[in-house]
Order: sequence, then structure tokens, then C-alpha cells
Amino acid sequence: MKKIELQATHCIGKERHAGDKTHTEHLGSLARVGEWLESKYGLDNIKHLKSHMVQTFFREHAHLSPSTLEKYATAFRLIAKDIDKENIVPRSNKELGGRTAAERYAPKAGNAEKLDSVREKLVEMASMDQDKRYLVAAHDMRQAFGLRSAESLASCRVVERDGRQFLAPDMTKGGRGREIEIKTQQQRDAVAAVRALASEYGKPSGSMLPPSKSWEQCLNQQRNTMSKLGATKANNANMHVNRHVWAQDQLKSGESRKDTAEALGHGRQEVVYHYAK
Repeated sequence: MKKIELQATHCIGKERHAGDKTHTEHLGSLARVGEWLESKYGLDNIKHLKSHMVQTFFREHAHLSPSTLEKYATAFRLIAKDIDKENIVPRSNKELGGRTAAERYAPKAGNAEKLDSVREKLVEMASMDQDKRYLVAAHDMRQAFGLRSAESLASCRVVERDGRQFLAPDMTKGGRGREIEIKTQQQRDAVAAVRALASEYGKPSGSMLPPSKSWEQCLNQQRNTMSKLGATKANNANMHVNRHVWAQDQLKSGESRKDTAEALGHGRQEVVYHYAK
């Protein structure tokens, strides 16, 4: 890897809240940006990046798709932030040939009837196989807190502060911690169900997973079971759609986009457009 490419990829720094796939994409975009800067301008130090170079890059690459341009915009922003020149890259993707957040994201409307049907089938399955009760508990955690599928299987940690209780999910994407205030009876019931299973299994860490199964086995069983029961993207009843429904309910109840984004585990409030416009 050439010197300027290496400098560019180093600009990703501590940006490790992103998932592995996203992190890999960022590294690729940064390397290509670095290669272009060296080829176009003979740049040998990433700190010498200028605003006109950014603008030229996007003019020359205007033929690329909006989604690809957005990835390059992210790469330039990572570089600009690392060299303390954030103002040299426009904040809006629209100015660089990309799309606005509202145009880019596509909220999903959950199929309430199908979601209820899937839960009923899970409860019936768990009544015949006690080791599958964790699947019901995980489903309820996703609905109550908008958790990702892996997060819904993790230990249920609750922290108290100023007389309020917060769920602190484990197994978060990219290891980025967050807290979600426990406000509703639905949330309290979901947490209680997880704790009851964990207590039954004698796990001080709070894990509700059956001792006979590994984490990977439970993750695979959850994915396969939900698919077999009809929790799919095609009918808007897959596990991830619970996050969309939860975010939409949060906004309807008056929560701000900033607070909703943080509760979902995202650093930018614009991402909430992916869940609700």
C-alpha cells in the first residue's frame, strides 16, 4: 500500500462503533480516496487535503451511483475529522451527488398481525420444549426495546440512576454501549422474563440462554426458527422490523430523533430516517 493510502486508512482511527462489514467498507473507500489523491495531486501527506480536492473528486466521479458517492463522502469526512479540517467536506451528501437522509432510507411498516402470529407460535413451541423459552423472551425484548437480534439474546443488564432504570444491552454492534430508559410495563415484563430464565439457569451473569447450548447455537437457532415461523422480510415480520416499529412508536410518543437514534445505538440522528420519516 502506498504512503498516502496508508495515511488515509489510518484516519479511521477509533471509529470502531461500526460493525465489521461497515468498517471494512470504510477502509476500502479510504484506500481508494488515498490512491486518487496521490495520482491526481501527488499528495504525500493527508494533512494537506484541501476543499477543492474534495470537490474535484466528486465532480470526476459524478457518474457513480448515489450510494457509492455516499461511501466516499464518509471516507472524506473521516479524513477531515482526523486532520481537524471538518469544514472542508460539505455536511450534506446532496451537495456531493448523494441523497438526503430522507431519500436514502426506507422505513418499514411492521405487519402487526403476522408479528402476533409468530409470537403465538413461539409460545406454543416453548410450551413443548422448555429450552426454547429464550426465543420468546428475546422476541419480547426486541419488541419492547427495539434491540437487534444478537442484542436480544444477550444478558439483561439494568442500571439505576437518579431514581430511573435503564437497560444496558450487551453484544451491541461494534461494541458501542448505550442505555435505554425502562418506562413501560411492556419493558418491565420483558426484562423480568429474561431475569427469571437466567435465575432458573443459575447464571449470575444474567444470561437466559440454555446451559446446553452455546451462544452461536442459540443465535443460529433463533434465525432459523424465526424464518420457519414466517418472520421474513417479504411479509414485514422479520426480527429487524421490530426496530422500525419501536422507533416509529418512540417518535409518535414525542421522543426526539436524537434520543431515538441514541436508544437504537446510532451516533447520527439522521439514521432515524431509516426507521421513520
